[in-house]
Amino acid sequence: MKDYIMKLIEKNKFICENISNLSDLKNNLILDYIELNNIIYSENKNGIFINLSLCDEKHIHYFYEVINSNSITTNNKNKNNMDENENNKNNKLKNNLKKISTKLKQNMIKDFDLNLIEKKILSYSFQ
Repeated sequence: MKDYIMKLIEKNKFICENISNLSDLKNNLILDYIELNNIIYSENKNGIFINLSLCDEKHIHYFYEVINSNSITTNNKNKNNMDENENNKNNKLKNNLKKISTKLKQNMIKDFDLNLIEKKILSYSFQ
């Protein structure tokens, strides 16, 4: 159990240390995931804030996997030094991440039967 907790703490630390170096694709994947899974966050002019200590383990693991994947970062050194093989790997990764995101979206959409009161309440949300 202690090892398990340490691994989770290490993932949280890794996320915090590397979140600022993400590509636009990874940022979008994480934002979509947050919205699809109704993860509570706060937002200001600098971006969004998530309290990782309140997140389920599955969310931490997803964030870690996206951030830790071998794709393009916003670090200019990495962009300037990439060769064609790395670009191909990154394109494959982008496609895989898009597929994962699409599957998540498909799994999250559900049909609901609403009664008249629920429909009336929801209609105010779209005005």
